[in-house]
Amino acid sequence: MKFFIQLSLFFLIVPYVFTGVINHESFYAVHLQQNMKYNVYLPDNYKKNVKYPVVYLLHGASGNENDWASVNYGNIDETADKLIKNKSIPAIIIVMPDGFTDSWYVDSLVYQMESAIIDDLIPYIESKYSIDKNVRYIAGLSMGGYGALRFVLLYPDYFKGAGLLSPAIYDPLPPESSSARTTPVFQNRGKFDNSLWEKYNYTNYLDEYLYSNKQIPMYIVSGDDDVYNVEYYSTILYEKLKENKKLSELRIVNGGHSWDVWKDNIDEVLLYFFNKKPQP
Repeated sequence: MKFFIQLSLFFLIVPYVFTGVINHESFYAVHLQQNMKYNVYLPDNYKKNVKYPVVYLLHGASGNENDWASVNYGNIDETADKLIKNKSIPAIIIVMPDGFTDSWYVDSLVYQMESAIIDDLIPYIESKYSIDKNVRYIAGLSMGGYGALRFVLLYPDYFKGAGLLSPAIYDPLPPESSSARTTPVFQNRGKFDNSLWEKYNYTNYLDEYLYSNKQIPMYIVSGDDDVYNVEYYSTILYEKLKENKKLSELRIVNGGHSWDVWKDNIDEVLLYFFNKKPQP
């Protein structure tokens, strides 16, 4: 009897630990003609009868679907748990797809990654999980920031906002040290092709958005010591958005092109998504 009482008291005083889960999964993507891997964060006490907002979180060059989920890198579950527990953001689902190490998230002769994300991944995720299809966001780092910007400009009705962390949005051309110059996506006969970069670059779609009545809130952040001078390109984009009265925020923070910038600022991206609403 004494043991039972002590055990009961133990369970009464142990605090409830709020924690979401990350599942590693895959599905067959028609546009890739192979399985596509992804990690999905499900919030604590995930319920199938509740519709959750969703954030698609893209990795950078040489990365994969595990980067944002890794304890050593993005540790996104810890960030999401804290924000949800504190009621700073609602309970959300976060999807981290494998965009391959060098796809740059475009439809090229090498990979049909843009279509795989839009036409394969998103419908699959929304059929498997309980998601509010009207509340999609997208964010990414470096190559993933480039991808996130292209996606919201090309598909403005799909996403409610974008988070661009050290986005590789070079204009007119990427620096000599950028991995964009070595990926087959932008190469012709083994050499970087300026015209291929220009063909896919976000600048082809920016003006249409700037002169439209659409509002896609964008949170842009870059380190002040970025080796690729991303703070410069980020500022140019921000000034164009501000000039055309598009909702956006720019943060130049201490750091380089590294996880000290991305991990430490993804919480600000999530806060921006769910607290900065488009104007009517």
